[in-house]
Amino acid sequence: MKEGRRTSCTPSFASAKVTFAGAALTDPIDDPNVKDPKTVQEAKSSIYWTYWLAAIHEELESLEVKGVYNEVDQLPPGQKVVESKWVLHIKQDHEGLISRLKAHLVVKGFTQIPGQDFNYTFVPVA
Repeated sequence: MKEGRRTSCTPSFASAKVTFAGAALTDPIDDPNVKDPKTVQEAKSSIYWTYWLAAIHEELESLEVKGVYNEVDQLPPGQKVVESKWVLHIKQDHEGLISRLKAHLVVKGFTQIPGQDFNYTFVPVA
């Protein structure tokens, strides 16, 4: 992850604070035809949108807790938005049943300029 002046603007659906009663998968779902959506728009049109929205909020909360993400209303002078993309993935158990829906916010770091947008890089290693 590139360090430096990072700011992100998110779509309105992600910034809404919503409580998802029962949005977590408690029992695996048997849907052999399900595929990972390529876009959030595709996920919105699926029957699993409530679960996708819960996964998106879970990811945003995780990033905020780690201190690597914050929403802003207006950019400070001299800063630009680092573009991002949602990557959505369906996790399946050993029987092929849907066990979890995951959402990852991926930064398009290739749009940043070294020395201007960041001064050093940091990659966490497990």
